[in-house]
Amino acid sequence: MQKVFEKSYRVDTRDSDMHGYLRTSSLLGFFQDAAGLGARQSAFVSEMQIGFLSEGFPGEDIYMFSGRENEYTYILGADEKGKGIFDARLKITDTAL
Repeated sequence: MQKVFEKSYRVDTRDSDMHGYLRTSSLLGFFQDAAGLGARQSAFVSEMQIGFLSEGFPGEDIYMFSGRENEYTYILGADEKGKGIFDARLKITDTAL
């Protein structure tokens, strides 16, 4: 699977706590954009696994990479040096479970 650069995000104060831990609600928004869920009328995330790799502080940029293999979408968020901040694996279906 080849990772393709999708988008960059600037971490806002509401995206992380004072220790640099990204909030799950912010990550879900990142994943929605990176996986292209906003463009699909009916898409459901039936499985999701998130790995927290390092901190993401306000003002830092996160570079999002995503790729697809079989039924899974893989997403990596990294800093400007390529250090992973988080990774995720999502299974997206067209029907609710």
